[in-house]
Formats: sequence, C-alpha cells, structure tokens
Amino acid sequence: MNLSVNLAGIKLQNPVMPASGTFGSGREYSQFVGLSQLGAIIVKTITLKPREGNAPPRICETPSGMLNAIGLQNKGIEYFLENDLPYLR
Repeated sequence: MNLSVNLAGIKLQNPVMPASGTFGSGREYSQFVGLSQLGAIIVKTITLKPREGNAPPRICETPSGMLNAIGLQNKGIEYFLENDLPYLR
C-alpha cells in the first residue's frame, strides 16, 4: 500500500511523524521506534545559540492539566548539526 504524501513540496514515505517537541532529537527514541519507518522526524526547538531554558520549577500541575515553561532549552544549532543530524541521516 502506498502511503506517500506530499507536504509543502517534500515527498514523505508516509504521513506518520511525532508531534512537535515530543521526540527530542530523535536519537532518544530510536530504541523504541524504527526511525526509518517514520515519514519525518520533528525535533525539539533548535536556536542559533545554546539556551539553558527557564529555572525550575518548570512544570506545574493544575486541576485541569499540566502547565510547562521549559524556556526552549537546547544546545544550539552547531551542536545539532555536528552531533544529532548525522545520526538522523
């Protein structure tokens, strides 16, 4: 069965992909999910320069759910290009 889709001019083998921000850089979940079986991988936010994010507490439980304010913590684009992207290719 052909499940390929075209997303903004990019052909994907299927429409299955993790939700934005839930999959780290992909490597963290590779032991649980065959990354090559996904149509795409949506990594967490990457900024030009590394960011430490917000100071704790970052998560708060409320009567109607959870709130989080991580603050876009990430190691920056250079780290991603040198360490994470080669693994994903």
